[in-house]
Amino acid sequence: NLRSRLDLPGGWEFDTAFNYVDRLPDLDIDEYFRLDVRLGWHVSQHVELNVTGQNLTEKRHQEFLGFAGGIQPALVPRSVYGKVTLRY
Repeated sequence: NLRSRLDLPGGWEFDTAFNYVDRLPDLDIDEYFRLDVRLGWHVSQHVELNVTGQNLTEKRHQEFLGFAGGIQPALVPRSVYGKVTLRY
């Protein structure tokens, strides 16, 4: 895993996360690379805007989820979303 966080002038932030997961033959999951990116802007002390892209290297890949009953495979799609945070 490789992560970076940059605090830029004007209240801007730029974060990246790059992950590599080796093949998991027992779970029949191929190796994959994953890149997540976030651009944030602190408009004021009360307002923050974010745009985040997840799994930008592929349209989708298979991961696994652990839970009390065992392990379950999950298909993770590429996604982009926005977020507005208001503090008062």
